[in-house]
Amino acid sequence: MEKRPHILNRRRVFRLRLPLDCRLKATIGGQPFQVIEVSEFSFVVTQNDVGLADHGACSGTIVWNDNRSSEFTGAVGRVASHGRVIWNVEGILMSDIVSEQRRLVTRYGVGALRKAS
Repeated sequence: MEKRPHILNRRRVFRLRLPLDCRLKATIGGQPFQVIEVSEFSFVVTQNDVGLADHGACSGTIVWNDNRSSEFTGAVGRVASHGRVIWNVEGILMSDIVSEQRRLVTRYGVGALRKAS
């Protein structure tokens, strides 16, 4: 049996990718978006027909799956292959991300989070 090579994770912060049926909801500039991935300093939202102004300041709300919400400020970043990056985010706490991760692990198990898309 062949051993898989070790892949070094060079990210400075933890990112939580969310399964399709458990994506968070965000409102940015009055427009609704789904959150694909979240960290303390950035998150990725789905692109939609409304779009977001390139590299402009933004603010809004993320609603967690336990119905808590977090107000945030940030900047609209680049378009990634899977969505639009919102970066330089303030207002998202690591404790909120960990609570969401615990909820997902309880619901799906640890292996499912690796397959989140």
